[in-house]
Amino acid sequence: MNKLTYIKRNNIIIVIVIALITIVIGVYITINKDNRSDILKGEKLAPSNELTGRQWTWAWTRMNDGGNIISRQKDAFTITFDEDGKFSGTTDCNSFGGQYEINENYIIFSQIFSTEMYCENSQELDFTGALSEVDKFMFDEDGNLILLLKFDSGSIILNDKNSEYNSQKWELIKQAISECRVKDGGQAHSREVIVKLKNGEEIKAFSPQIDNIFHIAKEAEDECGQIMLWTE
Repeated sequence: MNKLTYIKRNNIIIVIVIALITIVIGVYITINKDNRSDILKGEKLAPSNELTGRQWTWAWTRMNDGGNIISRQKDAFTITFDEDGKFSGTTDCNSFGGQYEINENYIIFSQIFSTEMYCENSQELDFTGALSEVDKFMFDEDGNLILLLKFDSGSIILNDKNSEYNSQKWELIKQAISECRVKDGGQAHSREVIVKLKNGEEIKAFSPQIDNIFHIAKEAEDECGQIMLWTE
């Protein structure tokens, strides 16, 4: 085999390999596009009562590569879902809104708009930018809303601080303090209260207002003694 023939053969092989790679990528993109389109095919489901009528507050975004983003202003980032397929929310800088559609546990956000104020060091894009990458939702055992990002790349965790579930947990904390069953506890800036009972059990809830836990513990001191509490 002469050198020219060898080069021609190698060039043909390279062209074939490139063509195969292009075909595979094209098929992959088409399949994923079709799968995403399937979410919106057929009859749309009515929004879940667990989803609508609540003000969800962004806690943090967990990326599967370890690059987690934590909300610095805990009550500034909110989102509310209406029954008519619209949503609205706030960030640490602007308000925003748009439309959403669900089918089973799939959800797609579209036509997202926002006011256009500029705020230095805002986390707005970290929050609203991720919404367009969401394709599924679920609720965890604590009643939090979890928005799952495409391709299993991460999830956005949102709290409902005024849910019935949270109210029940908050009442359990107050009862445990009044009955002198709390060993220690504390409160984060997000109003999340965590108390550890003397039997080793842990209870978490969001307090209605900041520092509620400290006032309740103070009132129980005469009967229960001082309860060690921390704060962020």
